[in-house]
Amino acid sequence: MRVTLSVVLSTLLVAIAGAQQVSYVTTIQPFRFILEEVVGERAQVRALLPPGASPHTHHLRPSDIRAAQEATALFSGGPGLDDWADELPCARKFSLLALVPQDSLLRLGTHGSPQPAPHAHSHTGVDPHFWTDPVLVRAMLPALVDSLCRVDRAGSAVYRRNASMFTRQLDSLTTALAAALSKVRGARVILAHPFFNYFLRRFGIEVVGTVELAAGSEPSARDIQRLRLLAQTTGAKAIFTHPQLPDHPARAVAEAAGIPIVQLDPLGGAEGRTSYAQLLWYNARILARVLR
Repeated sequence: MRVTLSVVLSTLLVAIAGAQQVSYVTTIQPFRFILEEVVGERAQVRALLPPGASPHTHHLRPSDIRAAQEATALFSGGPGLDDWADELPCARKFSLLALVPQDSLLRLGTHGSPQPAPHAHSHTGVDPHFWTDPVLVRAMLPALVDSLCRVDRAGSAVYRRNASMFTRQLDSLTTALAAALSKVRGARVILAHPFFNYFLRRFGIEVVGTVELAAGSEPSARDIQRLRLLAQTTGAKAIFTHPQLPDHPARAVAEAAGIPIVQLDPLGGAEGRTSYAQLLWYNARILARVLR
């Protein structure tokens, strides 16, 4: 009788633990990095996109649908980044872009130069790549923690404690990155796509133009000529691309302007880029080397 009761109790405990298991799904790797810092060992976090994939060109797979169905909550970026996440069947969905202070967002200018987008009530035309700025990630944390606490009240203390530690880490990271990039402040660059505006603006590097405002919108011969002249008149030192999208249009502009084309990585997930700090340091080192 004693053995039977023990077995029953053990079975019940396992069942309760399974029912209370918390898991989160994000669309891209950087969101996974951020959530992992906050949830710690409280929950599992999975990113739908593998390293090297672009959220702008992703198409839903059966595995994405299954992961969303099984998750406690889904965290996506928002309009202009991963709109396909709206179709995923998850009971609780959060747009991280909506959690960022709205007066900190950038709106894309006519020629791709980032412009402030204060008090934007609509995210149409807003640059969604906010995670490349550690100050904006820090500013987003209180709203992110509140969202996590609403879906998992039992983990509230864990989330708040971890967020406090992550906040201090982000402060230190921002200070260290600013020091590492201090010698290239004021440098001017061109981006293949508007994927790194927030980071560059934070650390004093000016984006004077963008080759493609949207994925697949290849520049005309006239656009290439305009960008060539822009690079020469502004003294742009390089054109930066990223591995998730083709670089043929940017390469044409770089060859016409006679400036180097260099690859950054806004999404990470590859070896040496498997945490938020690692991802930003990877890009900072490239910028410091190329622009110096």
